[in-house]
Order: sequence, then structure tokens, then C-alpha cells
Amino acid sequence: MRRLLSVLTLLFITLQFTEGQGISYTNNIKPIFNTYGCTSCHGGSGNFFVTPYTSLFTTGDHKPVVVKGDTNSVLIKKIKGTAGFGDQMPQGGPVMAANDLKLIIQWIKNGAPENPTSIDLFDGRTLPQSFYLAQNYPNPFNPSTVITYSIPKSQYVTLKVYNVLGKEVATLVDEFKEPGTYTSQFSVLHSQLTSGVYFYSMRAGSFVETKKLILLK
Repeated sequence: MRRLLSVLTLLFITLQFTEGQGISYTNNIKPIFNTYGCTSCHGGSGNFFVTPYTSLFTTGDHKPVVVKGDTNSVLIKKIKGTAGFGDQMPQGGPVMAANDLKLIIQWIKNGAPENPTSIDLFDGRTLPQSFYLAQNYPNPFNPSTVITYSIPKSQYVTLKVYNVLGKEVATLVDEFKEPGTYTSQFSVLHSQLTSGVYFYSMRAGSFVETKKLILLK
């Protein structure tokens, strides 16, 4: 029993570590800012513009909004309303959900990476190290949403959308792709799809992942 508990604990830690390492600004954090309308952080020093990645690390009267590894950064204090100056962020909107704040904190713990799945090549390009399917944004959506995905090697890729009954309603990608990060737009502007829950699934070699999206008309 003790050995089993040790194995389960190690598995849990490994899963947590893997999940944390997969958090990136572009795919996970920026969509949160966009969802809550956090285009700037209003404080005593004026505006901290948090949407551009590079602006997170610029200094103002109250130092950088984010300090890599420091989960007590100004950004976190602003979201929690404990910064001691200015208004709480997001300003004039809903309080940020606990899970969203937890994700931001974990991202900062990981060093606030812009894209943790990339490695530098000699010619200055970057390539993903692993397969990745991001949550679509916006979600819920109407009439269109964007899906981002990454592949670390040349592969035939399919990206399809299904209804709750498993019926295919759209094929977004069905072709051979070179290594890289791509975006695909799913639009229902001229379709007969009704409001509800749908699923999009990516297949690339042995990699298969499915995520949920919500259409609100």
C-alpha cells in the first residue's frame, strides 16, 4: 500500500509539473486578459498595459507588473485588490475566477514564459518541442473563433469539429504540415449550426486531443 501511494504521489507531481510547464503567455494567459478586458492595469502610476507580452516586464512608479518567479508581483496584487493603490483589475468588470488567477500564478512560478514549447534554432527561427492544442479563443464565441496548435515535426494534421452526437460538422485542417505553430479560424457566419456545445479534435500521427467549444447565437 505504501509503495502504491508513493507511485500515485509521484504520478500526481509529474502531471502537475507537466501541466505547469505547458502554460504559455500567448496560449493561456493573454486569452484570460482578453476575456476580462484587462487591456491595462489602472494604478497610481497611470496604466500598466498587460496585453503585449513585453509590457509585463517594463518598469513604472510601482516596478514591473510581473517579475518572473515572484507570485507577489504587482499584477497579482492588482487582481486580488491588495496592491494598495488605484483600482482593482479587471476594472469595471467581473472579479477574476479563482482558476484563472491560479493559472496566472502558476505561469509566473514557471518564469512567465511567452512560449515554453519553443526552442531556438541556429537561423533564429523557433520550433515547438511538443504537440499542443490550445483552447479556442474566444470561447463562448459567435460568429467565429480561433484555434491555435503546434507540431514539433512534419506531420499530416487533421483538425475537425463535431457536435455532441459525434457528427462531424466542419473540417478546418486536413493536410501535411511542416513543424511550427498554426492558427485556424472556425466561423459559423453562413452555417446552420445552432447554439450549444461542440468539440474540436486534432490528430497528428499518434497525437490526438479533443477540446470543447461553445457557440452562442
